[in-house]
Amino acid sequence: MRIGFVGLGRVATAFARGFERAGVRISPGFDKEPEKAAAWRQLSFPAAEIIDQTVNGADILFITTTDDAIEAVGQRVSQMPGAGNLSAVFHTSGATPTSILSCFKSRDVDFASIHPVMSFSGDIEDADRLQGCKFCVEAGTEVGVETAADLCERLGGEVVRLSGEAKVAHHLACVLASNFAVLLMDKGRRVHEKAGIEREASLAMLGRLVRAAIENTRRHGPETALTGPFSRGDVETVASHVRWLTENMPELLEIYATLGRKTVELALRAGRITAKQAAALHGILSEP
Repeated sequence: MRIGFVGLGRVATAFARGFERAGVRISPGFDKEPEKAAAWRQLSFPAAEIIDQTVNGADILFITTTDDAIEAVGQRVSQMPGAGNLSAVFHTSGATPTSILSCFKSRDVDFASIHPVMSFSGDIEDADRLQGCKFCVEAGTEVGVETAADLCERLGGEVVRLSGEAKVAHHLACVLASNFAVLLMDKGRRVHEKAGIEREASLAMLGRLVRAAIENTRRHGPETALTGPFSRGDVETVASHVRWLTENMPELLEIYATLGRKTVELALRAGRITAKQAAALHGILSEP
């Protein structure tokens, strides 16, 4: 089995390292950006000069480009003479439907989508993160799903079948939980900076705090895991936050108030605060 990649970013790198550890051969990958191809070679993976070389050298092809480029790349690949020799083609987008690869039906090539529910940083540990990872697979062809399941198992992960209709909602959930967590870490770091705390110390403290919060949520659910002033109904503490932001970083007031109101709703639903406390908190968070 030879696996090739079109689009040599973080996902491709994590997958290639994972497959290599599993004894799978990585055929020449392609990227239109020369610097990514050069970085690929530095990892000791072969890189193709033209996309045809990647298609011709692979048994299984992964399209690991940006979401917006998948359809164009798929169409281009499906029209190549070598495409008929592929056994399967996959894309790794969490939101894009598998049907975008239906152009491969005419070439009798199986296809599906494989979305790793994981955040990749581009470092060597990304391959380790695939161990125990959930891979959301949407069928294109049933044989494509079977092949996808085998590949996910080789990477050390588990398959969750997903319908095309559910993909956008699934991806939205991932963005809310992951991308916005990174944004909030950045906002917290900036507040620490105002307090004179250095970047490395800030990220170390906040990172440890966030990891604990996420692990507690995973184990016990958000209702139990919630901590902090909103879960205790500490009106004066929240008011002090609002005053500090007003005086020092007014650009963060909107995001604090919006998320704060949603957190009050969670605390009330969980029975952590009373309706009276919730109303008082909402009052503070609704002020200009």
